[in-house]
Amino acid sequence: MTNSLRTLRWILTPVSGFLAFYIGLIIGFVVIGFLDNFCPAEQIISGMCTAKWYSRTEDIIIPFTAGLIAVLVVLLPTMIAPAHRHKIAVLAFIAGAIAVVWMGRQDLLGILRNPASRSSWMLSLPIFSALAAGWVTVLLLQKRLSH
Repeated sequence: MTNSLRTLRWILTPVSGFLAFYIGLIIGFVVIGFLDNFCPAEQIISGMCTAKWYSRTEDIIIPFTAGLIAVLVVLLPTMIAPAHRHKIAVLAFIAGAIAVVWMGRQDLLGILRNPASRSSWMLSLPIFSALAAGWVTVLLLQKRLSH
């Protein structure tokens, strides 16, 4: 590998983490948009689908999307980095974990204020999904990269 290509890959390593976030986010929006097509016209009120199944389906799609984003945020920088991939995977997970906890801090505080509240736990599910998916990705990459 030439020196300039190696340098370019190091420059693209952190950029790919941000790109991964937005790719995952766009996928989530596309899936939700696709879901909107199945809402009966009579159950759309002010642009919102009020069908009972819709909110339950959203409750599945949103944590799944958060997990997908976490996988991509760990995977892309690790694959683009020209060296030290074990460390990059861990660093990408740490950066993603800090970001997801920061973005979801109000939901996490809701759990601390009222641990028995089902709604606080449901709002925090994407956070836990992202953390779990990111960590599993790190573990799988560590195993794969060590062979």
